[in-house]
Amino acid sequence: MPVNRALVDYSGRMLRLRRVLDERGLAGAVVTSYANLRYLTGSSEEMWERFAGLFLPSSGESSLVVPELSGGSAAAFGELASLLTYSDQEGPGECVGKVLGAFGRRGRIGVEWSFRFRDLELLREKGRYSLQNISVMLSGMRAVKDDEELGLIKKACSVTEEGLEDTVSQIRVGMMEIEVAARLRESIVDHGGENVPFCLVQSGPNAAVPHTQPGRRKIARGDVVVIDVGCTVAGYNSDVTRVVSIGRLGSEQKRAMEAVLEAQDKAISKVRPGVRAKDVDKAARRVVTGAGYGENFVHRTGHGLGLEVHEDPYINGGNAEALREGMVFTVEPGVYLKGRFGVRVEDDVRVSSRGCEVLTKGRKVFV
Repeated sequence: MPVNRALVDYSGRMLRLRRVLDERGLAGAVVTSYANLRYLTGSSEEMWERFAGLFLPSSGESSLVVPELSGGSAAAFGELASLLTYSDQEGPGECVGKVLGAFGRRGRIGVEWSFRFRDLELLREKGRYSLQNISVMLSGMRAVKDDEELGLIKKACSVTEEGLEDTVSQIRVGMMEIEVAARLRESIVDHGGENVPFCLVQSGPNAAVPHTQPGRRKIARGDVVVIDVGCTVAGYNSDVTRVVSIGRLGSEQKRAMEAVLEAQDKAISKVRPGVRAKDVDKAARRVVTGAGYGENFVHRTGHGLGLEVHEDPYINGGNAEALREGMVFTVEPGVYLKGRFGVRVEDDVRVSSRGCEVLTKGRKVFV
């Protein structure tokens, strides 16, 4: 399911950014991160050891500088005024010098927090610039999803849940975590996922550590298995966590599970435009704490979801940002009892005009 470029207003996105740059007195911006490049141009170019960047002056022509080996794919992006490529032998210096002409030779330029020091040195070689971090500005733009973006996230959610349903039915006592993870990755791709950037399968005491990678531990009867997985569709991500009980839940496991499910329900019911992110977190944490597991809920309630798995808005107790219609994020309370077990359920939601739309529709607990 590729992006329908006819439905995406890349020029409009760049224009919005230009306006803010101009309002803040910046000569322009140099955008190099994968997510922001893709959002502004549709380019899926990633900056590894080679330089790739969008040069967007507050007024004047925009340019994309990429390695020569990527020039063919980047040339499809007609919204850009110019595309410059460089060879490994030449390096990007000459191309960067050319496009910086639209910025002038001095002034303030916006860059992201991830801007590399060696690329900073490249700018300094070509002019006298001071830099300003515009990461918050860009993440604020991306936090509200348009219809095309929402459709891709929904597709990623659907594909992930189809893969989960197929794989969970195959789990047997004695299977290793890495075996389940391999089958799940394959199933998600079979259903239409382009990439599976993470796939956590955590059984028994391994589930008590939220981000434990799957290993060779064999799943045993009485285990709670936490599966945290997501996929990409045209660059947009899903992120889903489900719980599989191998046999009946024990009394403590059941109590923790009930607390987590209620906490998630309370948090989701809180979601609507204007509500502060921290109040959604508080709604979940109040339930978990009331059940006696407050100290065992060791992470934020959720995070934004889109071109990155983790992006704005972050649903934590310190974020007073008001939710806006079109924001997409996870709601994922959890309880972790060291050396014993852990439980977490995670769904992806969108802030709608009426409140909250849950994008993930499948079963949360498999017993």
